[in-house]
Amino acid sequence: MFNCQKDYVTRCQADLNASAVYAPCARSQADIVADSNAFGLRYGFAIDSRNQDIPYYKGIDKMHKIPHPGTRFVSSSATSHHKRVSLFLNILFNALSLDLDELFGVRMAKMGITAEWASRSWVLKNTAQLIPLLEVWNTQYAQHMNAPPHMECCDFERLYTNIETADMELGIIQLINRIFELDKHATHVAIKVWETKPAVWLKQHQVPASDEARSGSGHGGKFMIFDEATIAVWLSFLLANMYVRFGDQIFLQIQGTPMGTNCASHLANLYLTGYELNFLSRLATVYLDMSLSFLHGIVSEIARAFLFTARFIDDLLSINNPYLHCLMYYGDCYRHDRIVGIYPRTLSVTTAASGNAVNYMDITVQRQPNSVSRLTTVLYDKREHQPLRDLFIIKFPHASSNISSTAKYGVITSQYHRLRRIIMLKANFVHRIADIVRYMQFKGHDVPRMMQQVRRLCNRYLELYGTDPLQLYQQIQDAVTRLGYIYYHISCSGHSCFVLELVAGSDQYSDAYVGQHHNYITTA
Repeated sequence: MFNCQKDYVTRCQADLNASAVYAPCARSQADIVADSNAFGLRYGFAIDSRNQDIPYYKGIDKMHKIPHPGTRFVSSSATSHHKRVSLFLNILFNALSLDLDELFGVRMAKMGITAEWASRSWVLKNTAQLIPLLEVWNTQYAQHMNAPPHMECCDFERLYTNIETADMELGIIQLINRIFELDKHATHVAIKVWETKPAVWLKQHQVPASDEARSGSGHGGKFMIFDEATIAVWLSFLLANMYVRFGDQIFLQIQGTPMGTNCASHLANLYLTGYELNFLSRLATVYLDMSLSFLHGIVSEIARAFLFTARFIDDLLSINNPYLHCLMYYGDCYRHDRIVGIYPRTLSVTTAASGNAVNYMDITVQRQPNSVSRLTTVLYDKREHQPLRDLFIIKFPHASSNISSTAKYGVITSQYHRLRRIIMLKANFVHRIADIVRYMQFKGHDVPRMMQQVRRLCNRYLELYGTDPLQLYQQIQDAVTRLGYIYYHISCSGHSCFVLELVAGSDQYSDAYVGQHHNYITTA
């Protein structure tokens, strides 16, 4: 795809000038970097001479949007003046996020929901973390239903720039204070985070008296010691110094946080998690209020309905929850003015997909074959659907590339691990592995070597899909052979009609799947 330079500049300038997110700034780059350096010296480190840039503002086309590509605006710089501040906040937030499940579990326990799997936050770090939740649905809930569960996938529109900065700062600090107040941290006053080692909680006598002594380096790389007050200072500095450059102009972001800074995803996650935790806290307060005992039943029902809610940054998934939309926003009430919704109205939450099957991240969650209400997952790849389906996209390297042989054949191992973690339907796993082998073959790689890798992997995970390793390997081998015929007919005919005849009656290959394979060969 080619971008008109004039159109690109116009779009970026329009986004910078037409919203309340950015304000033109008269400060020079030298002044901004000097402030960052002064802040660093306060905590015992100087800004590296290589990291003195102001992030560039740029737009990236979203080619998967229909009918016309949208634009994702990001700030981008590997050598930003606040890189070290953002980097250490990113490490810190990652360490603190480990305690979010306990915060949610405490609120659920107050409402009599004590199952171990209920002690979890809504936050997902990756698709694999959703699978245990679906397994709980299948074992604990599906058997009691006589209809397919209704699922809904929602999206927070332009989350990063729609967040009110002051509200985000206050909300994150309040959430962090709750983490420090957990019983297990009763004797701790600070946390020491390293670049390459796990974080360590510290007691009062382990904390340096001066700010300058809070940073240093050791066997785990650089480290920084944070207490609640220091976290508040660092977060406030970062949010007050979010500058971007476009051309020769400098802008200050006065709302939200730029996509691209190291800790941006954590800032958004913690901000939304604070609202989600407050929602459950309000429900727990109502449940424990004896004067509102007439609401106990509905409060418990609402809390249980939100057990099957998961969110990956700005993508929200809900399973069989009739209360999601009536309690989406804070200020919305249900049955009583004490039962109040979740998110602030400054955020716009829209439904991206709903029904008995939804695409969520890189999987499709759908009804299990031959079951009314049990759920399973298959791989979802945007490249196999319009508008990307008709584009020639290189997935994996050619055998003649300069990449090492170990790295090239490592594709089989890495993809096997990825797919076994996120695909619940064995038939889909089998055909996806076979698909990768055949694709790599057409890129010049050796099939016997790849199949030997697959066999070793099958033998390593003995209980995968409840199938004997040899049987699973044989199924993959059969699928590789079957796909060989499909590739052969496509390459001979130049059309996909032969493929449709070969796979007639099979639910493993969609038109999009066949079309993608047609594209691999006819354009290679």
